[in-house]
Amino acid sequence: MIRHLLTLVALFALLALTTAVAFIDLGAGNTALSLGIAAAKAVLVAAVFMELTRADLHVRLTAAAGLYWLSILIGLTLWVS
Repeated sequence: MIRHLLTLVALFALLALTTAVAFIDLGAGNTALSLGIAAAKAVLVAAVFMELTRADLHVRLTAAAGLYWLSILIGLTLWVS
């Protein structure tokens, strides 16, 4: 239970950081920093709430395959446009 609360606090802190970054002009750095923060949030959610750190190998492989497929879709989208 305490682990979930700490994760929630971390997610709110990252949300505040994302909002703060939106008001600071860093040029192209805004996008990179926002994507990095979003990746950190995704890792927190996957590790704690989806319990991928304690999951079986099959579950981890399925999650990895989903990320791989997402990267293919994003790559094809960037390639076409």
